[in-house]
Amino acid sequence: MAVSSKEIAKVASEAEIAVKAAVPALEAAKEALKNVKSADITEIANLGQPPDAIRHVCTIVFHFFFNQKDGPWDVVKIKLLKMPGLTEKLKALDMGGIAKV
Repeated sequence: MAVSSKEIAKVASEAEIAVKAAVPALEAAKEALKNVKSADITEIANLGQPPDAIRHVCTIVFHFFFNQKDGPWDVVKIKLLKMPGLTEKLKALDMGGIAKV
């Protein structure tokens, strides 16, 4: 199936708009990450059932680091939140270089 250059240009334009729209959220997340301490990660790891927003963010980070989709909370706690140096690894990430979705 052939795809026309017009269709490709349309998809590329839509992708560029989506990326530009995401930049403020990414910048805010990077700024917020500066305030995260190891004690905060420990507190999250000690939650039996964290709020959905916390579980969702942790699951996304878990997927990024381990390339495993939708790990149960117990697995996320053990593999991600107990990872030595997690806060430093998060702060050192080059967000501009992330290519996998």
